[in-house]
Amino acid sequence: CLFFFLRIRRPPRSTRFPYTTLFRSYLQQRPRNFGTHLDLLERINASVVVAGYGQMETLDGAAMLPEFIAAYEKLLDQFAQRTPRIVLISPHPFEKTKNPNLPDLSIHNNDLAAYSEAIRQLARRRGFIFVDLAKLDSSGLTTDGVQLNRDGHFAWAQVVSSKLTGEKVSYQPHALD
Repeated sequence: CLFFFLRIRRPPRSTRFPYTTLFRSYLQQRPRNFGTHLDLLERINASVVVAGYGQMETLDGAAMLPEFIAAYEKLLDQFAQRTPRIVLISPHPFEKTKNPNLPDLSIHNNDLAAYSEAIRQLARRRGFIFVDLAKLDSSGLTTDGVQLNRDGHFAWAQVVSSKLTGEKVSYQPHALD
């Protein structure tokens, strides 16, 4: 689960990227004195919310999809109280690792496709931008079949940046070396 709040002002150099994670169960308790998602959005003066949920929830299977979408709708209602500028990012595919000690999570990619399609429909219904990572070839892009490695983060950023800017972003995995 990934959740970015963007604070965008003019000029763009003041963009900030603090983040937090969404609930694994759909009603997770928040730590005391942390406040609600809306409190955090207000505190950082967010004007755009970029939200990416569903990666780990996919492991619950397609049977849990309606509950996930209902919870996501409630969370988006909170975000919309702060800003109408919301971007939804689908989960990326699981990768079958070469490590025999790790489970093959790629068997959940059909469920992941269902979650991604449901998120696409949710974005369309609410008028939000949707970034589809479900078709990303995750081969070699994770450390354990789930968590993105350095190259995976570059690929993620390339897809998201291209969708948000409308410009082709070149993928240079070792550009920061």
